[in-house]
Amino acid sequence: MKNVLFISFDLIREGEPEISLSAASLIAYLKNAKTYGDVFKLKHQTVNCYKETSEIDAFENVFKIISLASLNTIALSSHIWAEKYVQYFINKLRKLKWNGVIILGGPQMNDTFNNLTNRYPKANVFIQGYGEQSFLDVCENVESYKSKVVVLSKSTPANKVQAVYSNGLIKINDKQAMVRLETKRNCPYNCSFCHFTDYSSNKVYCLNEDLVRNEINFLKQKDVQKVNIMDPTFNILNQNNIIDYIDKINYKSLFTFQSHFNVLRKNIEEKLNLFNKINSHLEFGLQCINKKTLSEVNRSHDLLQVKEVIKNMVRMDMSFEISLIYGLPYQTIETFKDAVKFLTDLGVKNIYGFPLQLYNGTQLYNKRKEYEISTVANELLIPEVVSTKWMNKDEVLFLKNWMEIRDK
Repeated sequence: MKNVLFISFDLIREGEPEISLSAASLIAYLKNAKTYGDVFKLKHQTVNCYKETSEIDAFENVFKIISLASLNTIALSSHIWAEKYVQYFINKLRKLKWNGVIILGGPQMNDTFNNLTNRYPKANVFIQGYGEQSFLDVCENVESYKSKVVVLSKSTPANKVQAVYSNGLIKINDKQAMVRLETKRNCPYNCSFCHFTDYSSNKVYCLNEDLVRNEINFLKQKDVQKVNIMDPTFNILNQNNIIDYIDKINYKSLFTFQSHFNVLRKNIEEKLNLFNKINSHLEFGLQCINKKTLSEVNRSHDLLQVKEVIKNMVRMDMSFEISLIYGLPYQTIETFKDAVKFLTDLGVKNIYGFPLQLYNGTQLYNKRKEYEISTVANELLIPEVVSTKWMNKDEVLFLKNWMEIRDK
């Protein structure tokens, strides 16, 4: 019997469940495997990086509960905010002469093999993309990975993704403030600043609709107040079926959806009316309106179409927000202001500006020197832009302060 410990480094806020959706999906998938209990067993520990700010204390707290000697495999979730924890845990484990298999998985793994092995020389397995199937493969074949250093990006079958709420894996309270849920995976777009990439495919696929409906029905029974749908672009596939079901069961709580203007280019009013059937809030990432910038970051918008969508949403009094990014290539403070004016002139009330964040392995990260992008780590240790070839430090600081002031 192989004993596996999965440590997830999460950002759990007040009012949120104690296990993240991504961690719960991995746990549910592994525990549903036919080999679970015979070939391997899994334990899970969450480190809330909001509360456990010391990597030293985090390590001690985990291994005063679990015997290190009993473990064959340790998996660490790898997000940019958890980098100091991941590095400390790996080095500490090897310093203690623990010679089991170390698995790393998460957005930080979206990089080349050479970069990953240079950054984590004492790890064995790097999992890219949605990690359920890759994680399972290692758990079932631990011995074959002890002497390897490999990158895995096995595709997870959509029909095998498991429930996380209705089966009790994520414990939620009556009238829980907020939960996250997914109905589909992958994104057809290839934005150069995005680090949520599935290396096995960019084809969007839907999760089992019966599973999604059961999850939504369970959340309604618990009277969860807000459900954040985490699909990269909800309105690409099966949106009618999901929204019709929410409407059918008369679930009145707020649902938020990440949307894309390009998907609304035809039958705009009809598609927007679908969201008006329920208590919805749409989130659009416009990022900018400068054509050269959009081309450089692999995005495209038909601004006439964007205008029509926004005009309809304003006229229909819909709840929505639009976000912009400052610090992108070829973007000046003037072109950012142009985007803000473009939106305010159309009557958009909720406009949010965010500094460019650089993630290892992204196309933008790899061209940072060419663009002369300078960054500094924020409170979550994520590198944020402070200047570029087209925007100096004072201009970036002005936008940061302006956005912070106007959002209060």
